[in-house]
Amino acid sequence: MSAFSLFVRRGLTSGFALTLMLSGVAAAETLYRQKIQIPASTRPELKAAVEDLRATLNRMTGKEFAVTTDGSAEGIVLRRLEDPQTPADAAKLMPMDSAEAFVLWPAGDGTLWMIGRSDLALCHAVYRYLEELGCRWYKKKKKWTLI
Repeated sequence: MSAFSLFVRRGLTSGFALTLMLSGVAAAETLYRQKIQIPASTRPELKAAVEDLRATLNRMTGKEFAVTTDGSAEGIVLRRLEDPQTPADAAKLMPMDSAEAFVLWPAGDGTLWMIGRSDLALCHAVYRYLEELGCRWYKKKKKWTLI
């Protein structure tokens, strides 16, 4: 398994650090333990983005992903930067000049951290991750969705 880091800054107000993991095709059973871990209190926009993530991963893998708020740090973990569980190495990559900044951080134990300065930043992280997987939404109708 190899990993590489890519730091990208876009525009004056939105920046992000992105870490991608290149691991080939993994068995669906091992895909982040089919678990999406979110903060206990989230805004409705983030809940909607997480539901898009869950539904899309279900459709892509044919497996059922669960969304939990149990505080564990396994699976796909969404955390705000100030959360004490946030990995320090990932936090160091966070751009300082944007409230919408986020980091995607794959840990070696099969956990994918999505870390953002705010719920809006976490929404950006979710959709950026789905775009990296090849997903596109051109219009609201199903025929205009590419997964």
